[in-house]
Amino acid sequence: MRFVYPLITEEFETDKGYFNTIVIENQQLLSEIIEDIYNQKNGNEGKAVVSEKYVPLPFSKNVEIIDRFIPLELNTKPVINGVCSALERYALNEENYSRTCRITAELEQYLYELSMEIPCSISFGSVTMPSIIKHSGVEIDTNGSGIAEKLCEYIELVTEFDRKKLFFLINMRSFVNDKDMENFIHTVLTHGYHVIAIENHTYSKLTSEKRIIIDSDMCEFPG
Repeated sequence: MRFVYPLITEEFETDKGYFNTIVIENQQLLSEIIEDIYNQKNGNEGKAVVSEKYVPLPFSKNVEIIDRFIPLELNTKPVINGVCSALERYALNEENYSRTCRITAELEQYLYELSMEIPCSISFGSVTMPSIIKHSGVEIDTNGSGIAEKLCEYIELVTEFDRKKLFFLINMRSFVNDKDMENFIHTVLTHGYHVIAIENHTYSKLTSEKRIIIDSDMCEFPG
């Protein structure tokens, strides 16, 4: 994917084998870019352009912006819906179909037997694996994981169960040490995820990182 902004000369491509970081020391430009991305995520017009093979993409479906890392929320609706759909597919595949039918039939029978204890007539809807999964409270468990590891997992889940997206990470280096960030970059590049980091402060440059710095006077130079 490609990201361009009219006030920045550099064009940022996420499939060239390096990790893109934009360091913006000019507060006004930083706020304008972040606001622009959020506005377009909400369906409004903006200046920034995200494209693939030079075809512009709508931000609402193809862009994620993450500026809150504590807590890092992984259990978004698209991800949970995707996980539930995958569980349903596994429950109904050739290997598990017979067991799924047996379990749902046993559960229906159990509910019927329980209803005999109630002094009124009770009817139940059909017990299906989708309804069981839906009401089971599925959540992504990330206990013990660090921020970078959680973020990798989130990007993988979004890519797997929603769609390929471009992720903008705002000031991630404020929360992640160099070693964990190196591992994060390695994972991003190995799996071909589309990520651009936006920082307001210059940190040590890492392996495979391509960095552009825009200083307070709007001068643009490689990091």
